[in-house]
Amino acid sequence: MQQDFYQQNKSTFAPLMEACDGVPLPIALVDTQLTQFWENQYLKTNFPFLCSKDNVLSLLQGYDIDALIASLHTQNGALSFPSRLPMAHTVLSFSPLFDQNEVFVGATVHFSVNTTQMFPSDTNRAQEMLQNFNTTLRDPLSSIFSNISTIERRLEIDDVYSCEALVKKLSADCYHMLKSCNSLSEYTAYANGLACLNLRLVSLNQYLDDLLRHLQMIVRRTGVRLEYTLPDESVELYLDTDKLVIVLTSLISNCIAFADPDREEKHIRIEVTASRRSVRFVVADNGLGIPPETLPHVFEPYFTSGRQDLQFTHLGLGLTLCKLIVNHHGGDISVISTEKCTRVTFTLSRELSDDHPGQITFCDNPVEYITNSYSPMYIYLSDVCEWSIL
Repeated sequence: MQQDFYQQNKSTFAPLMEACDGVPLPIALVDTQLTQFWENQYLKTNFPFLCSKDNVLSLLQGYDIDALIASLHTQNGALSFPSRLPMAHTVLSFSPLFDQNEVFVGATVHFSVNTTQMFPSDTNRAQEMLQNFNTTLRDPLSSIFSNISTIERRLEIDDVYSCEALVKKLSADCYHMLKSCNSLSEYTAYANGLACLNLRLVSLNQYLDDLLRHLQMIVRRTGVRLEYTLPDESVELYLDTDKLVIVLTSLISNCIAFADPDREEKHIRIEVTASRRSVRFVVADNGLGIPPETLPHVFEPYFTSGRQDLQFTHLGLGLTLCKLIVNHHGGDISVISTEKCTRVTFTLSRELSDDHPGQITFCDNPVEYITNSYSPMYIYLSDVCEWSIL
């Protein structure tokens, strides 16, 4: 189909392709429906993640595409549109193309990419990413196979008792792989413009009180005390509750993983306040803190600086996902850290709305939180807590 389109308009596109292919700017061509069908060499080499037929339409999520196309039909100059996707800091500039009969046949698109940090390309970072994938996915899988073989041999001699520890290790490895797969899926959805918010009108005080009480019971097992305060006034807002759980449990997991082993009283404090336009969360601990040289990189994808004594190596997507999810909810996130404390602050907009508003949704039944072993709460805390999937 695209080849036929190109052949029909070859006289218009061929000279343009030849002229643009050597230009040191990221340029693509789109047809009348904004389907991307050609990229110049500079775009292919430096921004390969922008090379797909649906790329332009993905970056323009949130715009009225039909109205945009109609505008291109009548424009003699360029039109620019900043992408509304979280962390996709890209501006698309369209220059409409017309054939010899003044019929609109497509457009050139220039991408102004402000950051490539979502897609690191230097050799050292690529090696670090490969190492992360190796240790977070292949190593647990090797351990699973090894433990299964050991269990089989011990069951042959009816040594059931000694299998209990191996079963726990199997469970931990499986949860760790499940968390890695979930994180990769979430990140890939955001990186490709496919992430959606399942917004529900939530009574936030009721929801958070139930959620954080359950988290208190879980966190207590690790020797860390979780405290929280909620807004004095009742707050209602549209929210994707599953994604908020990912943010909170990712932050709590970091707090537990980097707790100070020499400190007798280990605690995490969560403070929630509300203003007219946003809800503000502060998650603070009294742990080891983040080194100054590490702090500027904590939101970069696949960046990890873990402790050597931890059971698992982290994939390096926890805070990246927190930032993506918070930005997707119209908020911001920041980190302040010293040698004795780390403080993460993030906001959620109160101005989000659902196309089909319904009744207020309260927190699910507490029993469901505890019995659902595959909920985000369990998955994203699996690195610091022991669960059984058997």
